[in-house]
Amino acid sequence: MEKTQHLYLRFIAVVCLVFCVSSIRAAAQSEPKSLLAKVLPGFENFIKSDGVVIPYRSLSHTCSPLTPNPKRDCWLGLGPEEWQAKRFLTIYNRDGSIWYHFSVQPSDPDFYRKRPISRKDFVPLGPVPRFNEEGDEILTDSQVFLRLVAEAPNWYEVEVNSESRETKYLDRTDGLWTKVDWSDVFNQSAFVYFDPTSVAVLEKPNGKPATECRANTSTKHTFSKLDGDWMFIDDRIFQASDCRGWVRWRKGQAILIGSILNAEKVPEMEP
Repeated sequence: MEKTQHLYLRFIAVVCLVFCVSSIRAAAQSEPKSLLAKVLPGFENFIKSDGVVIPYRSLSHTCSPLTPNPKRDCWLGLGPEEWQAKRFLTIYNRDGSIWYHFSVQPSDPDFYRKRPISRKDFVPLGPVPRFNEEGDEILTDSQVFLRLVAEAPNWYEVEVNSESRETKYLDRTDGLWTKVDWSDVFNQSAFVYFDPTSVAVLEKPNGKPATECRANTSTKHTFSKLDGDWMFIDDRIFQASDCRGWVRWRKGQAILIGSILNAEKVPEMEP
């Protein structure tokens, strides 16, 4: 009897130990890392840059075989434990203090899109809110797109509010964020959207209208590649159309085509 009780107590002790370790790990993952040994953003030299910064754990979306141009060296993904650990992200002020610490996992109480606890002044480049037929928001795991403004050896400077253009800082050495090209964003979207009456498909950038697209009235097209401010679409991929050519996808800060960033909607053109 005493032996049975002893084994039972040992079993309870082991269970408690495992539970405590798991709780400590979860708490550690949810806490932002210390910056005591790091050069703070206010003391670094930043160089103007172009592109987008996304959570590292969503990098696999950029090389899916379902995209028009899957990368050959496709990222293989994370193990379950590392995937969970990388769901908490931190945005910093210039002095290294925390501006916003949040989760990109919808099941977490501190998911960045949950109201009213989320910051209302955090308005990323995308994705914009999407709603189902009942009016409930569709929460998407891991997707946050922040426009890159500048970068330094230890930091990214990004826009945290796409309306006010306010910028903050991301720790580029903590393994939680990664920089991608605009082409990676549109390749993840696969399809792009624009009004053919206001966005012309051309044979080449600043060239003549593409003859294959003159009779095409569709607003949905297949992304192919980028060249600066110009995008090549090729509807022979994924669509039953011969339309292909170049469109201007941005003008300054304005993005002229719809994509995953704005819930695949045709942008309203300014007069």
